[in-house]
Amino acid sequence: MGRETGEPRHGQVARLSQWDFGLTTGVFRLLEVAERLGVPVAVALDGHGATAMPGLAEEVGARAGEVVARGRAANLVLHPAMTAKEEHAYVADALAAVGTATSRSISGWFSPERATTPMTPHVLAAQGLRWFGEWPVDERPVPVDLPGSPTPLTALPFGLETEDVFALYTRAMTAHDYAEVLDRTVTALLADADRVGTRFLGLSWFGWALGQACFADVAERFLARLLEHEDVHLALPGDVVDSR
Repeated sequence: MGRETGEPRHGQVARLSQWDFGLTTGVFRLLEVAERLGVPVAVALDGHGATAMPGLAEEVGARAGEVVARGRAANLVLHPAMTAKEEHAYVADALAAVGTATSRSISGWFSPERATTPMTPHVLAAQGLRWFGEWPVDERPVPVDLPGSPTPLTALPFGLETEDVFALYTRAMTAHDYAEVLDRTVTALLADADRVGTRFLGLSWFGWALGQACFADVAERFLARLLEHEDVHLALPGDVVDSR
């Protein structure tokens, strides 16, 4: 059975502390890993966290290669009952909060819990966003056909099976097994690339998960192996979209 990953309930001090750890320690540990290796890194913040923790937002704005918006809050998700006006307001509020707090322009989007509605691509494009990471399709960037859209929108595939929370908590993998999944994924994508062209691996790592000391070495060793591979190019999501 997997470990619990949902929103902590009242009185769950240990789990609340773990989430808080991610914002105060874990995210910075992962940033330090990336900086030590010289790896480009994008950091996603939600509007509530960026506003409630201005020091975190300022630090992320100064150190991240790209800042991504991740909704209004981790526990406020997009849902089909929203009207178009409500969804536009949700996205606009999140973009304004994250952009203002980090002093950065925002061109990418992650939805909390990977939630989208039939309107979401249209809303994101209307807000000037260029990519989103909810559709893990075919291990390659996919242009989204939105007739009349003012901004081209690309779906970047951030796979669930290589996400740290899903692997380490939902599936309760060991650190060793998760590292093996990452390595095998790269091997498979490189083999696919030889046959069908360039493949994309989007990595979603959370400060409260892989940012823990007991897991962080998985990130550091994996990134170091990628840097040594001549057929792997590490890039920011926005740069991937620009290169298409």
